[in-house]
Amino acid sequence: MRKFLIPLVLLCSAGLFSANAQINRLQTRETEWKNYALPQTNFIRKIDPDKRFTFRVPSDWPQQGDTFFFTGPHSATLEVVIQKVPEGYPLDSFFGAMLQVVKDTTGDAESILTRKTQLQDTETRELSFAFPDDEGQLIHSSSWITIKGPQALVFNLKVPIAHTAEVEPFFKAVVQSVIFLPQSYVLFEKMRDSAIKSPPAAPIHELENIVAALTGATAEREPLLIRLSSIFSSSPDVAIDLLLDSRPLVRAAAVQAVVRSNNSSLTPFLWDALDDQEPLVAEAAARALATSPSLIPDLVQHSLSGFHTETIARVWPFMSKEKRNELLTIVFKETAVRRPPPPAVPTPAKQRSKPGVSVSVAELTPVEPGKPVPVPAAALTMSNDPNVQIGALTLLAVVPPDDFKLPLAQIIASNYDPLIAIGLQVAFSRGETLPLAQLLKLVSSSDRNVRYAAVENLTLSAAVSDIPQIEALISKDGSRKDLDDNLKLAIKKIHLRNEINSAKSDIQRGDLIRKALHDSSLADFAWRFHCEAKVDGCASTPPAALKRDFEIKPFAENLFPQKVRHYAAIPKPGEAVQKFYETLHGLQMDSPRAQSNLVLMI
Repeated sequence: MRKFLIPLVLLCSAGLFSANAQINRLQTRETEWKNYALPQTNFIRKIDPDKRFTFRVPSDWPQQGDTFFFTGPHSATLEVVIQKVPEGYPLDSFFGAMLQVVKDTTGDAESILTRKTQLQDTETRELSFAFPDDEGQLIHSSSWITIKGPQALVFNLKVPIAHTAEVEPFFKAVVQSVIFLPQSYVLFEKMRDSAIKSPPAAPIHELENIVAALTGATAEREPLLIRLSSIFSSSPDVAIDLLLDSRPLVRAAAVQAVVRSNNSSLTPFLWDALDDQEPLVAEAAARALATSPSLIPDLVQHSLSGFHTETIARVWPFMSKEKRNELLTIVFKETAVRRPPPPAVPTPAKQRSKPGVSVSVAELTPVEPGKPVPVPAAALTMSNDPNVQIGALTLLAVVPPDDFKLPLAQIIASNYDPLIAIGLQVAFSRGETLPLAQLLKLVSSSDRNVRYAAVENLTLSAAVSDIPQIEALISKDGSRKDLDDNLKLAIKKIHLRNEINSAKSDIQRGDLIRKALHDSSLADFAWRFHCEAKVDGCASTPPAALKRDFEIKPFAENLFPQKVRHYAAIPKPGEAVQKFYETLHGLQMDSPRAQSNLVLMI
């Protein structure tokens, strides 16, 4: 047994030395790459035929035909290879196949170096090795390999090994400049072509250094934003693609820089950024657009005359009170009355045409791509479709009644029960008092939601002296038991509200509320008057600052108000996230569709 011990130890030692050598080479390569300073020469923008990604190459590196093959100094070559792969194809499998080909070709696996890298935030692999060319000159080859959607991308640089340190900084600039494009790029491209007529060649070193700092562990963003905004002012072509960067912090910084650049030609990009799925990015655009002098007509246009409520909702929190009221006044100025559709009249075959609105050629005005469609001043009004007003009511819910009163008369005039019901619900949630006569009429509505919403609003709008009018609505024969019970409960709530408002002291008021909280039929209504339901809370004076040695309980339960209904806490969030990551990292799915379903579920 002992005769095998020494060879075994030697084999383990050789493996250890080999592993250490690989680690040392990898660390050396990491340091070498990090220390490369980006060249300060001009670069030009390139985009792939399918418009899935862009990158920049040195402007003085000639391109061969329509292929992404470029020649640089010292006989260096840069090639970008695009290969179609199945959606969801794993990078490790693709890279492993390439690595095996290189090993078989060179026959020297020890000289090959691989490391993990990133293009933007997309997982990438670097493959580096040296080989002799036909003349015996040693060539250094470096490839960055990744998969994005249905494309496998290989960025390859070949350069004589003696000039590697001189040429590789250009390669570093190329791979750092890669921007992956979204599926909606066509619209962005039109805006880009409109804002930037003839994009010139320009240096990119400063921009890429700013982006690297934005994605690094730094809290000092202000100087970076100042530098970035100056680039947007002087060379927007270089920076504008950052609005499509897959990293939210980069996109948010780009939006803020566009705002600071005061470049009016870039305003359409802010409206595009307003629809960003990342709230951090959309907020930066919304804050800027909310202060625009032309905000209201722009909102009318970009929200499709109010049908796209989300566009308005994203700007809404940052709009001034005056702008909000102006927009709401336009929305509720006219209300379409819903009537039964007229009977269909047969149309002669000769008069039939394609569905849609007919427009003469003379009415069409050519519009430059990327610019807002010109709308006549008279047409800058919201659609009077009740569905537009329903969207506006969702925004009105967060506006105090003193700032804008619910236009109940216009809403009732629509004769559209869903709009009326939602309007009443919004008024109740805001604690707004409504005209009693209109509410009493709505109690008799044929729509159940309108009836019960009207009864609910009576609890806030009716006085004790109005109770006889409410009692008169209760059926004598009990034929409407559910409605009758709600009317009786409303009367009970009106009495409670009157008692609370008539209380002579806070103690008496608190006793009334606490007593009502024990009545299941009154508890929710009584809670509206409890001090804890208000923003100011129960304290008459501002709370004292927490002491430095204040001890927070394990689940932070001593930081919440007393009446919190539900909350969830994770004892050790770091460990929980790590376990979740490990679970997903080792999970094997049957197909790309299964992967997509998992991500959608998460």
